[in-house]
Amino acid sequence: MEYERSVKDWVKLLKRDVDPHIRRRAAEALSKLAESTEAARHAVKPLISALGFDTDISVREAAARALGALGSRLAVNTLIAALRTDVSVSVRSGAASALGRIGDARAIDPLIFVLKRHKAEAARRSAALALGRFEEDKAISALTGSVKTDPSIEVRRTAAMALQWQLDRLDPQRRGTVEPLIRQVLPEPEKVKTPKVKETVSEAPSEGKATIVKPKLICPSCRKRIRKAANVCPKCKKPLSRCMVCHKIIGPDEAFTACYQCGELAHLEHMQHWLTIKTICPHCQHHLSPERYNF
Repeated sequence: MEYERSVKDWVKLLKRDVDPHIRRRAAEALSKLAESTEAARHAVKPLISALGFDTDISVREAAARALGALGSRLAVNTLIAALRTDVSVSVRSGAASALGRIGDARAIDPLIFVLKRHKAEAARRSAALALGRFEEDKAISALTGSVKTDPSIEVRRTAAMALQWQLDRLDPQRRGTVEPLIRQVLPEPEKVKTPKVKETVSEAPSEGKATIVKPKLICPSCRKRIRKAANVCPKCKKPLSRCMVCHKIIGPDEAFTACYQCGELAHLEHMQHWLTIKTICPHCQHHLSPERYNF
């Protein structure tokens, strides 16, 4: 069958190609080709091998995310090992995201450990998003503790957002305890006005020429002004979260959300508008339910 041949071709490239960009592309393609159990059966083992042994970080990360897309529980142990031991934060983040998508309870304790102990914000945020998919009490307790005590405002906001996904599943007593914590960290959506990027023209008195005044960019972590486009704040050196819809920095007082498939962030208002047009994630292209974003 033509479908099966295409899967086998990508597997061959993933295993044997010397170019890491081709191997990464093969892993990404396998995650999208796996629309049947037969395709998943051919793709899972090569992806597990790539996650465990490939020397390139981008290939290992792509393999981890592809295993999450396949949803195979055969990959759980390898993903947990990558979450615990891989030298790359991006690979650990990919493994956390994949474990959340698979939803195997064996991943809860390793994810809690990363959320509480890992030094990298990106890894803790990925662990928080993954734990938001589990209904177990210890996952909810870990997220609640992160909202209260994590030193990073970005991690606290991500943990609060993950808790927000669980509100409808909580009993009234626990919901009454958790909801005020969420509101302390996340701004109310109805109060948020997404800033429009405008340029105003002012007159320079010294030269008599019109000058362009650009909008201010503020770091969400240290709240210092950023004078030029960057992925890392020049003051506090922390990564800047950008909306995957408008590609602008998510400000400290702006409501945001994340794709529950890949974990990429977006302004809440932008994501809600996007889902009225398309019901797929603008980053990973997986199907999303608009109801989960109607807070």
